[in-house]
Amino acid sequence: MDSQSSRAPAARHTLQVLSHLASRRGPVGAAAISQALGLPRSSVYQLLAVLREEGFVVHFPEERLFGLGVRAAELAFAYNRQDPLARVGKPIIERLVDTTRENAQLAILDGRDIYYVATERAPHRPSIVARVGVRLPSHATASGLAMLAAMSRDQVDALFTGKGVFPSLTDRQVVENRRQLHEELDRTRARGYGVEIELVEEHIATVACPVIDHLGTPVAAVGISYLSWRIDAAQEEAYAALARTAAEELGRRIGAGIPAGVPDAVSAATPETMPEAQPDT
Repeated sequence: MDSQSSRAPAARHTLQVLSHLASRRGPVGAAAISQALGLPRSSVYQLLAVLREEGFVVHFPEERLFGLGVRAAELAFAYNRQDPLARVGKPIIERLVDTTRENAQLAILDGRDIYYVATERAPHRPSIVARVGVRLPSHATASGLAMLAAMSRDQVDALFTGKGVFPSLTDRQVVENRRQLHEELDRTRARGYGVEIELVEEHIATVACPVIDHLGTPVAAVGISYLSWRIDAAQEEAYAALARTAAEELGRRIGAGIPAGVPDAVSAATPETMPEAQPDT
């Protein structure tokens, strides 16, 4: 075994320790880390000692617990600076536009809003509000509903507290309180993708699928927008399947994944089986 191969297990175990700490709500003990990862406790202590020296882990001696350190936070800030989602997602969105001849976008969740980080307009399609840097309320958008549906009920409730948290963008608003939001999220989960029809703009509809990271957190959503009167139910599902394929590709590129459970009719659709769009009139 060469020296590079011999270092691989230690590197993998180090990353597993960091990932485990990141998945916890608070600091944890070495014994708990050892049990969760199936690693010898002595190895865990050695890894924690190195991570502590490098600033990626902080030790709380009074409680005998370990948590993430400042250097780990610096990695998160560096991730945001480099904006890998937009860099990796842009060509994926462009290919999606080439396939569907519809507008496509990539959005992230920021509090109760979605924030567009990459968009692409198809030729001969109208300009829409979804542009890079634009924020919209998540409960009124397909991308927002797709990401919220991948979260727990408690997480959603924590976001939507207080008054004025369900602003309307059009007179077609369907979610005005948390009960209605959870009903819509239940429908989104059953359907396998987020959809909104003229909730943001007149004559515009969107389908979207989430990108899920290794911790089960929605990190983004891929959406396809189209003229609502041109698309029937079968083509909506076909577009959702293409959005899902794009989300899966993005997930693989950034080391994440996407949850299973999308209905067979959606997951099986491909560009070859996608119905022809109705001609413009």
